[in-house]
Amino acid sequence: MRVLVIGLGKLGLPLACTLAKHGIPIYGYDTNVLLMNALESHEFTTTEPECDYREVHLVRSIEQGVRETDMAMVCVQTPELNPGIMDVSYVNSAVGAIASAAGYQYSVIINSTVIPGTAATLQNTYPKLQIISNPVWIALGSVVHDLENPPVMVIGIEQWWLDGKALLKELWTKAITNTPYWLDTDTRTAEFIKLAHNAWATIKMSWLGNIKDHATGINIEDVSEFMAHGGERPGAFWKTGPSFGGPCFPRDLRFYNHIISDPFGMQAMATNKRRIGELVYKIEHSIPSDGTVVILGRGYKAGSTIDTESPALQLAESLSHFEYKVEIDPDPMIDADVYVLMWPNMDTSKLPEDAYIIDAWRSD
Repeated sequence: MRVLVIGLGKLGLPLACTLAKHGIPIYGYDTNVLLMNALESHEFTTTEPECDYREVHLVRSIEQGVRETDMAMVCVQTPELNPGIMDVSYVNSAVGAIASAAGYQYSVIINSTVIPGTAATLQNTYPKLQIISNPVWIALGSVVHDLENPPVMVIGIEQWWLDGKALLKELWTKAITNTPYWLDTDTRTAEFIKLAHNAWATIKMSWLGNIKDHATGINIEDVSEFMAHGGERPGAFWKTGPSFGGPCFPRDLRFYNHIISDPFGMQAMATNKRRIGELVYKIEHSIPSDGTVVILGRGYKAGSTIDTESPALQLAESLSHFEYKVEIDPDPMIDADVYVLMWPNMDTSKLPEDAYIIDAWRSD
């Protein structure tokens, strides 16, 4: 398996070095002629530890690189044109050049950070290529180490007719030294995960900074350490849904917001309320205002009979301002214009075959 790495910058060069370090034949290309000359003469100095580029075979064109390899990894820059507007022209140009050079089925891995939909658009534009989204998470100064030790490996794919996904997994299996969680998804979701993760990282830092600035007498280092270890239940609370409820979370969030007037906490409460409003909106635009709504799932979470600040009760209260006839967990089941599922993966076998269902856990 021979791999072409396009873009030998902050990500591309360490990536090429990492793969070459583990015995994978790597060919590298960059449009920067001065950089290519410096790399060729071994005069380029990198500050990345363990980034030995002497094992990387340099090529002077994408065409040459494609002829020599089985797949390409695109690591070119995606600068910001205007606030929030990403320039993906370098990615588009690189993939276009690959398509012209290949003329046959060939796998292209996009490692660059791109806007969601980039890979899907390229896949439609170049149907002979197999476009795969493979975002990576690195910190400058430890790129090789980070590439070798990913906690999660994300692979997004649209077309399955090539074996690029299997080759990519084989490639990373040779290079990584830990055992990551493999997440297979579509390209748009993979691209969004990268942006969502980095946004979440900034939110965490800003949130802790706000605590430090406004919560007097609090040891912020201990708060940070607790959160860094996953909090009370590592990996928990990463599920979407209609909203959160129960006897603890809403109440404690109000207490917390009262103590330091946290804009993040205020926004969390506002978002929680808005999600109930979105369900009301779906119902309003699905059935007449005098229709019957059956809400299935009374407790604040699946498997619980506790209905303190339950999303189901909040939804029923919101609907009471209209002329809807509302039933919550009726027994026996009654006919309705719409059935609203408040818990995930609820059994719908007892509902009429032609029942109109709104699943609060789905966005469609």
